[in-house]
Amino acid sequence: MKRFSRHIVLSIISCWLIVNQAGGQAFFTNDGQTITITSGAVLTVDGEALNDGILRNNGTFSVSGDWTNSNSYIADAGIFILNSDAVQQVNHGGQTFYILQLEGGGRKVFNSDIEILSSLILISGVAEVPSDRSFLLREGVSVSGGWDDSYIEGILYASGTGDLFFPVGRNGNYAPVELLDVSGTSPVIGITVSEPNPTSIPGFGLTDLSTERYWRRELLSGIFTDAQVKLTIKNESFISDVSDVVVAGANSLGGEYTSFGQSAVTGDANDGSVTSEQKSNNTFFTLGIELNEGRLADSLALVTLLQNNPGDWTSSVNWTQADTPLDQWDSITVNGNGRVSSLIIRNGGMAGQLTRELRSLTELLTMDLSGNELSGTIPDQLDQLESLQTLNLANNKIERIPDLTGLPALTTFDISNNNLLFSSIEPYGTGGILNYEPQNTVLNTGDDIRRESGIDFTVSVPDDGPNSRYQWFFDGQEIDGANSFEYQIVDLNRSNMGRYFCRIQNTVITDLEIFSEQWTILAEASINGRISISETQNLSAGSVKLLKVTESGAYEEAAVAPLSPTGFYQLSDTLADYVLVVDPFDAETYIPTYFERTIQWDEADIIELNNDTTGFDILIEEVPPVPLPGEGNGTIFGDVFTDFPEDGRIEARRRVRRVGVALRRRRSSNRTLDEEFELFAYTQTDDEGMFSFGNLPVGTYRIFIEFPGIPIDESSFTEFEIGEDLDENSIGLQATVFEDGIVIEKVEETGVPYDYLQELSIYPNPVTNNHMFVAVQARRNYEINFQLIDLRGQVVYDERINSSNLGNGVKKIDVTNLSSGLYVIKITVPSYQNQLYKIGKVVINGR
Repeated sequence: MKRFSRHIVLSIISCWLIVNQAGGQAFFTNDGQTITITSGAVLTVDGEALNDGILRNNGTFSVSGDWTNSNSYIADAGIFILNSDAVQQVNHGGQTFYILQLEGGGRKVFNSDIEILSSLILISGVAEVPSDRSFLLREGVSVSGGWDDSYIEGILYASGTGDLFFPVGRNGNYAPVELLDVSGTSPVIGITVSEPNPTSIPGFGLTDLSTERYWRRELLSGIFTDAQVKLTIKNESFISDVSDVVVAGANSLGGEYTSFGQSAVTGDANDGSVTSEQKSNNTFFTLGIELNEGRLADSLALVTLLQNNPGDWTSSVNWTQADTPLDQWDSITVNGNGRVSSLIIRNGGMAGQLTRELRSLTELLTMDLSGNELSGTIPDQLDQLESLQTLNLANNKIERIPDLTGLPALTTFDISNNNLLFSSIEPYGTGGILNYEPQNTVLNTGDDIRRESGIDFTVSVPDDGPNSRYQWFFDGQEIDGANSFEYQIVDLNRSNMGRYFCRIQNTVITDLEIFSEQWTILAEASINGRISISETQNLSAGSVKLLKVTESGAYEEAAVAPLSPTGFYQLSDTLADYVLVVDPFDAETYIPTYFERTIQWDEADIIELNNDTTGFDILIEEVPPVPLPGEGNGTIFGDVFTDFPEDGRIEARRRVRRVGVALRRRRSSNRTLDEEFELFAYTQTDDEGMFSFGNLPVGTYRIFIEFPGIPIDESSFTEFEIGEDLDENSIGLQATVFEDGIVIEKVEETGVPYDYLQELSIYPNPVTNNHMFVAVQARRNYEINFQLIDLRGQVVYDERINSSNLGNGVKKIDVTNLSSGLYVIKITVPSYQNQLYKIGKVVINGR
């Protein structure tokens, strides 16, 4: 513990007190004691000062020696003055000053972090901030004074957005920086100045850079977006004309600098300032010289346009070819002064924005860039083209133009077929130099917008000022009272979902209407339930499909969801009419079944999906047992084709696999309605589009081909008899699915000319000696494809038979390896696009 005799304990209340201590003596506060400097009071220490207690400052505290704060300095509203012509070591303990004032002319070395709460007053003396310390101006701190004898040397931080001032300097040169219109989120930004500036690269458009000094920006915390930059001009020998000076920025020390232009300049090359035209977020800044020499400036302006507007046009101009003078550049003409007088690139595919550097074309008379893909905003700098007479930017995607009515020579400005709003057109009025009609849509909304039903949803166009009038439309009809730039759809549902767009009119520009792009806004809802195979057991594998009923009556697959292992599903889609179908994983046991319980789409319940619904349960239908040998000897077999247009072709006939085929048999009752037919057998077409049913007992049957949304033609062969006679109970069918219906025909020998095959016979039937024979009579060379297919639809024998391998007109076929049973015979003709020639059946037994 320090000895009490070495401490001065003072209480200063509402008085003016000056304490002068003898040279070499120090000022100390005792550990644990408090000194209060009240408002209006002044405490002056001539020499070193150490605070080991609590020092509360509401007045003025002036120190001419080293200052050490080892305990607590309470800034309150007090002024702290560092006043010495020698070096002062400042160890403030990482605490705050309310007002800090530098006097005396000596250097003040800050060996601890500090923060200023209210004001920084720079009268004389340099604040030296080591690289490992921070000197921070809180948000709203005012700075006064500052000159070559008083500034901050080292990194100076300032907090906040808006305009920030940094009174920095180096080597006796006061070189402050201002960041204007700072944007970001709670940024704490640091600036330091260094001398000299290492050799750097002047980027495009810059001829030279300062070698005197550069400034560095750092971010201590928060988010910094960008700001305009105002730099000091001081003793810059490289500047011959201050009007050429710009702010230049780079992201690496000694790297390539980019010009951010000049919006204002003051003073001269020895004492002045320059403010950037554009905002920047670069790390390093210095002064640069931008080209403004007429002919050279013209060429650079055109090259900048080339670099910022990609497209096919870039390969058609020679603007970057070495040793090609401006007079020989494509798409331009030059006048007698060698300056660009016209720039014409029509329908060239320019895809970008016009650049501000075009302001350099001060002798340009005509600019025609119509029919391209230019977008965004036309730069305001075009109002500097005082020689411009004709400007044609029609048929682009431009969204805003500046007011060019002040250009004295401009007589024609065509901006038709762009994406303008009225606010850009109003300054020109009607009947003037501007041709603005028509305009394209003001928004490109893209795909459909899907939202949950029941929510409120707002559509909007840009608010285009007090002279614009809005009218919203729903499905082509005006919405009463919808006259704002935005419209809220309340409780999105099936009745108010659909197509929305806005028409914009104007009280100044009365001969033009502008329309927004159309939104298609759809409401969605979910549907769920369980799939069961009995009252107590759920289906554990498969998928559930939601089929949307279209205006034509056809079905479109809208959504598919896998079935959970516990038999539950959930689907979501837009509000509409649907049917629901289960596609089981086990196709040999279960049949695709529609809600509520049917295997035929035309008997399915239509579900009106208007909001989230639950409990749509389906008891899945089981495949009936396959008839066994001995139950009957009838056979029904056939092929399924589609005949939809495909890839622009009129004929697109092709076979269809995995199509459900249901066979219903009339009950023995006396019923006469459709209900008298019950499901007897079910199968799906194989990879060749073929199906078959065997061992059918005597009876009346109906067949149904499953193609959701496409009905069976009423004239089709769908009902038939199976009798006892082996030669009369084999029925071959061919089903063709068209876009508007399914045609089912009974087929035998179809489509093959008589002079190709006169007769074809197969014997014996039944086959009892391990061999069967195919006998052919023909008028010319022929080729057929012979297949045997079992009742499961598997091809068990497949052979190509033609004139060269059919000895004496008879082909012997070995069936030794085939099991006993009923088989389908299928004969097609390859040279007639595999057209079906004959289909029948044969019984193989006796082994």
